[in-house]
Amino acid sequence: MQRVNMTKRNSNSYIGSAYTECSSDMMQIEEIKDIVAVMNKQLREAGSVDRRGFPLQYRVSLKGREAIRKENNRSYTSQGDVVGGLANSKRIDVYIHRR
Repeated sequence: MQRVNMTKRNSNSYIGSAYTECSSDMMQIEEIKDIVAVMNKQLREAGSVDRRGFPLQYRVSLKGREAIRKENNRSYTSQGDVVGGLANSKRIDVYIHRR
């Protein structure tokens, strides 16, 4: 997994980018999901809360980039998602967000 376009990023949640053709990148995404699941379990067991009293929990967010094929002459929706979802993406950006 690599970090792409770091000069244009303004999100602290960005972890890296994985290419869909690379099986090791896809395995790294699964590892990140497993790590976040274990972390969430430990946070629940410890009763961790933020300053407003809400439980601390995190989620892995995947965002498709670089469409493989255009649909209706478009690569992206108006929300910035790749048309056709992750299955139509060459690259996937990985983020970890608070729930």
